[in-house]
Amino acid sequence: MNISGIKHSKIVRAVAAGVIMFFVTLVIFPFLVYLFGGEDWYPPWSWLVLATVGGVATSIAALASRPTKTRTRTCPYCREEIDARAVVCKHCGRDLP
Repeated sequence: MNISGIKHSKIVRAVAAGVIMFFVTLVIFPFLVYLFGGEDWYPPWSWLVLATVGGVATSIAALASRPTKTRTRTCPYCREEIDARAVVCKHCGRDLP
């Protein structure tokens, strides 16, 4: 399924990356600062702003990233697209030369 030319799974991964970054920035970072920073504590709204900006930036970066190229070839028997490293065609089940 495509949404504006972007695959649905890529959108889901981008949103998941943004949510994870939001959680890490909002929960983990303040805890570590409090743990190791002692008395120096930042106002809570600053962590919310930082988490929101970090989450959105991570989602945008994940959407803008290019997919890794997978090398493929055509099966000489059934003419279907298969992985270049395949030994047996996943479509027709024949051994490949």
